[in-house]
Parts: sequence; structure tokens; C-alpha cells
Amino acid sequence: MFQPVPPAVEYGLTPLGTTLLEPLSAMADRAVRHAPETGEARSRRAPAREDLDRVPRGTRDGSGRA
Repeated sequence: MFQPVPPAVEYGLTPLGTTLLEPLSAMADRAVRHAPETGEARSRRAPAREDLDRVPRGTRDGSGRA
């Protein structure tokens, strides 16, 4: 017979993990505060930069070689 409800699982941060709450919250707050400026900067970037975004990580020309 199958149980219709999965067992309950509780998740939580370790004491070390809780030390990240303040700096991560500060980063998130900064991102929200500067979202308009970030959007403007992205819209101003050169079209050639968009081509670079499609190049696989660790390569210069998209060939798969470093």
C-alpha cells in the first residue's frame, strides 16, 4: 500500500549558513535599488558585446578551444 502524502521534511540553515544572510540581503537590496541603472546600462551596451555572450565559456571564438 502506498502512502498518499509524502513524509514531512524540515529544512534550515546551519549556523555557518546564517552568517550569509546579512551579506546576501545587502546584495539583493543593492540589486533592487540599482535595477533601473542596470537596465539602462544594458540597453546602452554595444551590439558586438551581445555576440560575445553567445561564445561558450572558456573560449574566445566559439570553437570550443581556449
